[in-house]
Amino acid sequence: AIEKLSDEEFIQKHEGLGRSVRELAEHLYVTYASLDLPPTQETWTTLTEEAQVMGRGELLEHWIASTKKFAEDIVTDSRTEMELPVSKEKKLKVDIDNYYLLYTDHQTYHRAQMNSLIKILGKEGVNTDYYSFIITQ
Repeated sequence: AIEKLSDEEFIQKHEGLGRSVRELAEHLYVTYASLDLPPTQETWTTLTEEAQVMGRGELLEHWIASTKKFAEDIVTDSRTEMELPVSKEKKLKVDIDNYYLLYTDHQTYHRAQMNSLIKILGKEGVNTDYYSFIITQ
C-alpha cells in the first residue's frame, strides 16, 4: 500500500496523529534496527538521523530487512533478559519473551496507525497482523 502513495502523500502529516507515513516508517525501522545495539539515547538518535536522510526506497528496504531479521531473532535469540531504556537515567530489565512481546505489540500499534493514514489518503490498506506476517515468511 505504501508503494501506491505519491511522494507528497508519503510525507503528508496527519493532523490527528501529528505524523506522516514516512515518519512512521522511520520510527518502525529505527525500532527494529536498534534491537541489536546498546539501548541508549545515542543509539536511537543516530539511527533516527540515518533514517531521516534515506531516500524513500532505501528506507523501505531497510525497514523490510530489519523486520525480517526481527522475525528470525525471535526464534534464535538465546538471551534470557534485556534492558529497555525508560528514560535517560533509568533502564528496565525484562525477560526476553516480554521484550519481544513488547516490541511486537509496539510495531503492530504503529503499523495500524500507518494503515489508517493510508486509508485516510484514499488508498487500500493492508493486513497489519503480526501473526499473518510470521506465517508468510
